[in-house]
Amino acid sequence: MPKFMRDNFKNIFSDKVIKFSILSSIIIFLINIVLIVFLFPKLPPFIPFFNSMPWGEDRLAPVNIVFYFVAVFILVVIINTILSAVLYSKYTFLSRILSITSFLFVCMGFLSFLQIIFSVF
Repeated sequence: MPKFMRDNFKNIFSDKVIKFSILSSIIIFLINIVLIVFLFPKLPPFIPFFNSMPWGEDRLAPVNIVFYFVAVFILVVIINTILSAVLYSKYTFLSRILSITSFLFVCMGFLSFLQIIFSVF
């Protein structure tokens, strides 16, 4: 990793708002992984994923779709963290907004994941 990127990451982790957002996102991400590992063998082959659809088969998706939650969470957190690091020196407020947005995205996605999982059990 180039030196200027290391310095940028040191800068964003010195900011309390960004540090809280990133660490909280990672904790929620890890909780999500633990839940998937423990609950995946107990899930049926199809789960209700598309909750906005009317009741029936259109609402169901293969159980493997729970792995997309993890992939999207980590992708959003990584991209927003890199953007926050690059933009922090010039646009501190925008950098904070990016990190808070990734935290809120992970929180809302985790709540959606819980809704899907608990609708099965």
